[in-house]
Amino acid sequence: MRIGYIGLGAMGSALARRLLAGHELRVWDLNPAAMSAFAQLGAMAAACAAEVARDSDIVMLCLPRSADVRQVIFGAGGLANELAAGQLVIDQTSGTPQETATIADELAVRGVAMVDAPVSGNPEVVAAGRGTIMVSGTDAACERALPVLRELAAHVLRCGSRLGDAQAMKLVNNTINAGCRLATLEAAALGRKLGLSLAAITEMLNRGAARNRTTQVMLPALAEGKAASNFALALMLKDLNQSTTLGRELGVPMPLAGLVRGLHQVGVNTLGDRAQLDQVAQLMETMASTKVAAPGGEAVPEALATVEALVAASNIALTWEAVAVARRYGLALDAIASVLAVASGSSAAAKRLLPEFVEGGDATALLQPWMAHLRGAAEEAVRAGAPLLIANAVLALAAAPALNRCQPAAS
Repeated sequence: MRIGYIGLGAMGSALARRLLAGHELRVWDLNPAAMSAFAQLGAMAAACAAEVARDSDIVMLCLPRSADVRQVIFGAGGLANELAAGQLVIDQTSGTPQETATIADELAVRGVAMVDAPVSGNPEVVAAGRGTIMVSGTDAACERALPVLRELAAHVLRCGSRLGDAQAMKLVNNTINAGCRLATLEAAALGRKLGLSLAAITEMLNRGAARNRTTQVMLPALAEGKAASNFALALMLKDLNQSTTLGRELGVPMPLAGLVRGLHQVGVNTLGDRAQLDQVAQLMETMASTKVAAPGGEAVPEALATVEALVAASNIALTWEAVAVARRYGLALDAIASVLAVASGSSAAAKRLLPEFVEGGDATALLQPWMAHLRGAAEEAVRAGAPLLIANAVLALAAAPALNRCQPAAS
């Protein structure tokens, strides 16, 4: 098949490389070096986006923002100059759902179909074919897209028939992932100040109720002095900006996500636009005045129980808040559950919480087993000089009916 791929950044390159062996691949990017690298691998480098459209049956895009997608399609030298009726556009950008739907409507007038198919997983995982792709669009368009998408990822999950549904799900997933990462790191920082070793913290968190993607991937990487991901901090901030904006537009409070967004903004402001996502560990260490991966420490049962409670309760509250946005947006609960079972927002809390997530449900009941430890941790944080921002926010929410905000989408 003739496939065009536009956007050869870290994620786009990882995806496009998987298409080299089985397809006639034409690529385009603003970065000539990126195109040259693909040309050396056998791809054809196009002179402009329009040339990609002219010579491809399917055009795929993975760009930083939906505004970039619009420019590549409708701007000077853009795809629209050569797209013809019957072609398919697959947008893998982590974009804005409403803007994607608008772009799809404009393409439909020309007889061009579109699906959105964003990806969860760091570029290394995606390059190995172990990522998760969320896809939405009409049945006919998705059926055309699925064979190609299944070459790219182990999990390809349908999220809805409306354009933008998959991108909304990606925002929800990334919000949970980002929140659980910071909650885990701040709890680990407190644990270190309480005399725990990182090895003991990691082993305990991965044992049960507090397990999440950060405990499974980032904490072991920190212990080994390795990178856990190759993803820009500014791009995660972009996703959090979009998700919290979506929450406001839908009338769903997102106090925890707002706090997580603010911490990522602090990270970008202090570490710079080129900072990597892994560097949030440095941010949380600086705030707590400790080193999470420093040698030493031991396994103190009472302190370990405190750290477990912090992470488990935060996982529950962050997941509930983001899923409430997804439900208000109109995503089906089974689609949400299928994504959170395998994507980067997965956690032990999600697996327990989602079956109990019913209309009118109350997350505070799920938090009750952890409340005594949360209160104790807040006192320990004061004595140890640790900020404990997210966990304290969870504690405050658990004392009020604020989490009881699950509402179905308007019919």
